Amino acid sequence: MKRDDHIKHIESLVAMLTEWAQWQRAYAPKLGYPSRSLTCYSEGSQDFESLCDAVDGQTFATVDACVQDLVPAQRAAVMRRYGIAAVFRFPRDNYEQCLLMAHEALSKALPRKGVML
Repeated sequence: MKRDDHIKHIESLVAMLTEWAQWQRAYAPKLGYPSRSLTCYSEGSQDFESLCDAVDGQTFATVDACVQDLVPAQRAAVMRRYGIAAVFRFPRDNYEQCLLMAHEALSKALPRKGVML
């Protein structure tokens, strides 16, 4: 892969992870059926925005699974960089190195899971 292509690939990954972090902050699972439902609730037909939101949710769930599969130091670096959790410390001052390694690992893992960058 050429250097310019690699840089664009990593920029796409950073954009995807930024959107994933926003999804992480706003995530609220839907549990059960509505409180006043007489029968099982069915979504029926959905509008285009609902379908896009559903696809985004599935994509970000896949991204989340890939982030969780990283080694702990790399996962902590990603969580710190994208504002999910800021309680991690890097006593060896290797935060940047861990983040770069995490980006490299994610740029290989996400396409294998069907997430295009």
